[in-house]
Amino acid sequence: MAKNDNRRKYIDAAYRILERDGLDGISIRKVADEVGCSSAALYKHFDNLDELVVYASIRFLSDYSLDVQTLSKVDLNPLQLNIQLWECFAFYAFRNVPVFEQLFYNTDPDLLSSVLYDFYQIFPEELTNVRSYMITMMGNSDIKKRGFLTMSKAVDMGMIDMESLSYLCETDSYIFRGMLAEYRDKYKEGDNAKIATRKFMKIMVKNYNSQLRPGNQILVVSPLNDPNMRKELKKTSEKDYLDALAVVERASYH
Repeated sequence: MAKNDNRRKYIDAAYRILERDGLDGISIRKVADEVGCSSAALYKHFDNLDELVVYASIRFLSDYSLDVQTLSKVDLNPLQLNIQLWECFAFYAFRNVPVFEQLFYNTDPDLLSSVLYDFYQIFPEELTNVRSYMITMMGNSDIKKRGFLTMSKAVDMGMIDMESLSYLCETDSYIFRGMLAEYRDKYKEGDNAKIATRKFMKIMVKNYNSQLRPGNQILVVSPLNDPNMRKELKKTSEKDYLDALAVVERASYH
């Protein structure tokens, strides 16, 4: 426990520096100074700065984790759930484009997989009450595969076929990566994080609609205007309904 307590402290310090100074402004010396320890103390817990930065970068997913916990409490059809998870993920990504680009597209996949697993051992509260298949999603380092289990349920329900499942998993990643690149140099300007999320979601929803099998519900860009989504949200307890509705209402593309 003491070891994990120290690692939490170091990861949180590195996260604060990343948030303040960016990827180019972090060093082992800065983290040590932030915590009030020696550089040697950090090297007892992390192989190098790159590894520590991966841990600290995952900390940027903390708000997303809270949204996942909330959405785990309600029953949405798999495609609506995946769309909502993407909205939350994209919003936080467009607020910190360089960190998310580096984490999911420029980090060694084996390193990221290992660190993701270990991170949630150190910060288990981030997976509290999260459904098992969502925990698998949270621990997956490959953007193309993160939505696979959720959308597999849509195949089981007859909403899409396996070919569409593969297509959506692949195109989700391409669209996301392309838009990160588009906003890399301007994500901090004005409301660009919200603007990017809105644009991203409109493209995503249109893409998902194109893959629905006949007779299935057409997804809409604004879930609050969808009576079926409200009906599904209301299947749960009043508190969980209100919490989930707050996540939906916060959706930046409305």
